[in-house]
Amino acid sequence: MWVLNHGDWRPTSPERESEIGDVGEMASRCRAFPWSTSALGARERWTASLSASTSLILATPVPMMLLWGPALTQIYNDGFRDFLGDKHPVALGLGARECWPEAWPFNARSYQRVLAGETVVFRDVVHPSASENPVEPRCTLTHSPIVESESALVTGILVTVSTESAGCRMQHAVSDRPFMVAESVDRSSVLAALLASMSSGVMVGTLDKVSLANLEALRQLGCSSIEEASHALGTLAERLRIRDAATGLPILQHDLPFVRALRDGRRHDRDVRIRDQQTGVDRVVHCSALPITDANGTVTSAVAVQTDVTQRLQLEAQLREAHKMEAVGRLAGGVAHDFNNVLTAVIGNVQFALEGMTPSDAAREPLSDVLGAANRATILTRQLLAFGRRQTLRPQLVDLARAANDVSRMLRRVLGEHIELHTASSIPGGDTSLRCTVRVDPGQLDQVLVNLALNARDAMPEGGNLTIVVSCLDVVGSNDVVPWYVRPGLYCLLTVQDTGTGIAPDVLPHVFDPFFTTKGIDQGTGLGLSTVYGIIKQSDGYVWADSEEGRGTTMSVLLPRRADEVPSGRTTPARGAVSQGEGVVLLVEDEPDVRRLYRRVLERAGYSVLEAPDGEDALAQFATNTIDFVVSDIVMPRLGGVELARRVLETSPDTPVILMSGHPGEALPGLSTLGQHITFLQKPFGPAVLLGAIEAQRFARATPVRADVPRSP
Repeated sequence: MWVLNHGDWRPTSPERESEIGDVGEMASRCRAFPWSTSALGARERWTASLSASTSLILATPVPMMLLWGPALTQIYNDGFRDFLGDKHPVALGLGARECWPEAWPFNARSYQRVLAGETVVFRDVVHPSASENPVEPRCTLTHSPIVESESALVTGILVTVSTESAGCRMQHAVSDRPFMVAESVDRSSVLAALLASMSSGVMVGTLDKVSLANLEALRQLGCSSIEEASHALGTLAERLRIRDAATGLPILQHDLPFVRALRDGRRHDRDVRIRDQQTGVDRVVHCSALPITDANGTVTSAVAVQTDVTQRLQLEAQLREAHKMEAVGRLAGGVAHDFNNVLTAVIGNVQFALEGMTPSDAAREPLSDVLGAANRATILTRQLLAFGRRQTLRPQLVDLARAANDVSRMLRRVLGEHIELHTASSIPGGDTSLRCTVRVDPGQLDQVLVNLALNARDAMPEGGNLTIVVSCLDVVGSNDVVPWYVRPGLYCLLTVQDTGTGIAPDVLPHVFDPFFTTKGIDQGTGLGLSTVYGIIKQSDGYVWADSEEGRGTTMSVLLPRRADEVPSGRTTPARGAVSQGEGVVLLVEDEPDVRRLYRRVLERAGYSVLEAPDGEDALAQFATNTIDFVVSDIVMPRLGGVELARRVLETSPDTPVILMSGHPGEALPGLSTLGQHITFLQKPFGPAVLLGAIEAQRFARATPVRADVPRSP
């Protein structure tokens, strides 16, 4: 282990690191404790980091506890005793789970974050001594990772308790004397050993001198020695281009947490954005500064802890974005469901009316226009469901390169002559036998390609180049090709690149938001890219945009690659003819307009119809009438369609049941448990679809119609 001492590094003696001082109760208890019976083993076999860390916490009055090894075995100092309450002294040598079983579910999640390298801070924690000390009832708990220098693995956690008073002096000291170290312990070696193992930058000093700093702190400052850091102290704000993380505004030197702690003797915390001196990339760092006072309460120096929280903030932003898109998706799915009920009544009634008209009827043309508008509205509801990841997908194995080529032939006609379309397939190593095979819904994949291409076309009003490239990609870690949140694995990458106007930086984060558009009125719904987002997310993929104003935009789609599977051709479901019906249909629908429409359709086709507004009423009619078919909505008051179907099939397994809903089947709980005993129809659909489903059920079950046989209750 290497130790920083006044700017020079030197190795410490392992023998000195293993010593435990003789100051305080906990030092005596640690020396007498039978460690060979604990998870840590005999003390003479402890690692240098564990020995040094133990010596440090026992020598300081600051309340500290170590959690070490897989069992998170506890070692704490005299200052931490008050925080343990009645768990002292039995807590020494116990694992954290064994000592705190009542809090383990919460603590375990926090410990996992620290063992992953994150510093976790809990503020305003009620201190156990609150009843005895009403002036300072709360404290701050800081959990810091301790890294083994040789393995670079987190093997321990340092828990520090801090409180603030009017003079901001640390409480719970062993005595009223300042920081104390046993004479047998090399104080600077122990301190430096612990600091060197921390992932945060730690610095101690005054306005013009740094007296102690670990390597991470020097790296953050862009310095190679303590002397250089001392010279740089006066220009830190300007040199590191320090800005407030929230507002982006520059922070002046006198507003830095370290400077403020020295000036007013109080603790200061702030998230700042600094320029990394090695990479030149801006990082977000949480700065915490605490004054150090002498026995008279005079501020003599300050300690600053700087923790890089960039990745944590990125994860939090990703989580917030996922929650936002999920909430909007639920809203979109609900709107689409209600709108599908309205469209079902409109489309069905118009089709019903058109069937009774001659080609020369004057009302035929306006009704046909109404039907066309309703069908276009149906596409909008499907886009809403696609964004909300609630549409019904029928995934198949698809060669992504072939699909892109197929769609490109159609795109050449719709893009216009002013757009030059180029397609390419980039296979690693030139291996043309390697397929970019993905599992997606072929129709939805076509929609993704069309939406991306049309969006690119609109960005090039004066013409330009549109390039579609398909390639295979092996993501093995962080790189410059894909975003940081992409999981490692084999992928197929589809990029759609244009040479258009580009996207402004303030607009780029919103391009996948539903109804967000920069186009003029009546020039777009704002659902094109949000539909792409929903389809790709539902297919376990990723989609993102890269753009620069005036230099075009690249839309990237990443889908899991199926390297060991071969795609099959696309299939189209066949439609059967609908014959004249007979029998009794129990029609269950809570929307009166839809119920009246289906009744007219069924009666015109020759069926007898019994109506019910909900599942409870339907069960009563099913028990007292002869029913040949059950046609039911799913989302209804009192008793829904899924439970109705389950009870019907329990009583009469041979009765055909057709369920329908404005929601996709995958979004309806319990529907999949009915297996193959039912047919599901997603609204909106026309009269022919309903009649065809009934006929298909009849022939599948070969059920004879029994109009005159009573059914027993």
